[in-house]
Amino acid sequence: MEAILWDSELTEVERARVETYLAIKYGVTHGMNGISMDYISPFDGSVIWDVSANPGFNYDIAGIMRADISGLDQRKSHSTNGAAIGTYNDIVTIANGTNYSTPVSIANDGQALVWGHDNGALINTGIAVNYPTDNGELIQAIFTREWKSQETGSLGTVTIEFDLSAVVGVGGILGANDLQHVRLLIDEDGNYATGATSIAPIAYNNATGRISFEHDFILGTGNQMDVQRGFFFTLGTTDLITSPLPVELIYFDADNSGCETVVTWSTASEQHCDYYQVERSYDMEMWEHVAIVSGSDNSTTQLDYEIVDREFNQNGAIYYRLTQYDTDGTKTMLGAKGIQAACGENEAPVVYPNPSNSNLNVYTPSAGILTILDAQGRVVRVKELLEGENLIVVNDIAAGTYTASVQLNNGKFYREQWVKM
Repeated sequence: MEAILWDSELTEVERARVETYLAIKYGVTHGMNGISMDYISPFDGSVIWDVSANPGFNYDIAGIMRADISGLDQRKSHSTNGAAIGTYNDIVTIANGTNYSTPVSIANDGQALVWGHDNGALINTGIAVNYPTDNGELIQAIFTREWKSQETGSLGTVTIEFDLSAVVGVGGILGANDLQHVRLLIDEDGNYATGATSIAPIAYNNATGRISFEHDFILGTGNQMDVQRGFFFTLGTTDLITSPLPVELIYFDADNSGCETVVTWSTASEQHCDYYQVERSYDMEMWEHVAIVSGSDNSTTQLDYEIVDREFNQNGAIYYRLTQYDTDGTKTMLGAKGIQAACGENEAPVVYPNPSNSNLNVYTPSAGILTILDAQGRVVRVKELLEGENLIVVNDIAAGTYTASVQLNNGKFYREQWVKM
């Protein structure tokens, strides 16, 4: 736990700089995972992760940075958006310099490297691609998940480690990939079919499933055949037989409409596939069973799957994950997807802005009563609420942390912490 104190009210820009400091330091995506917010440099207020410039790559964002004004000296990082301490959604760790175990300090104040991925499955695309690289190698298969980085300043060479221990390999066995054939692919536009640069590993361990590369991210020139340039990266293999980086999932998606979510996925092929399990979560920690769908055992053609979930009872963010089980009991987590649910009958009141100053807005799906209590539990305001938008004047309430409780006439009760500035 880290507590930070100020002697004055923070502006929105200052708050964004503080939240970026925390996000970089602890590896937690700033904003909802998959719908990130801009990262604002604690050093000078510049944008070091631009959401609009990196569309689709806002999952499991992490970064390394030096910002002396805030005491930030993050030399190695990976995403910690996992469901519990010590578990991670992503497989990438990046360290500054060429010593992964003891990374060197970033040379200049304000320099940063931030990266995120597109939520692709941790498997290959299911087909042989045979992509020629601009440095003369042939990539036989390519990973589904893709990453993009954004650099502020020029850090020079960094070490990039991938943990492939949970990636299915030869014979459907977790981690059974011969890592000598795995390559880091760097590209300017994310189209690895042409102009990508392949980089051989500097170290790998087939027993642990870990593989490392060294690379200096360099701005592209627009010429796809210039080697080593670009900020998009993924993995590929030069030998599809011994380093397949399987399974053969094509895509996994979830789409919500009102009180119904449709979860779909497709596979290009299946080996000893017994069944799939779909689960639901509201916080990425506690998961509930949604459905079991039988697999084909073995298939070499595309198969499409779909289930419909009408059992969720909460508005807002809902997450779905897909796990595949082999006939021998081996299980592989294929992916997770977050959606925003908008089920009218389960709609919760919204108290905003939070923090607020002179006015407080409360939106409710039905009429009710708002009660504001201070930190000692004393009632400081009671207000009748009408269905829809309600404006509450709070300029006479002292600054501090309060509880805003809403009792709806339909019997439902909600409360949340509210800060008066």
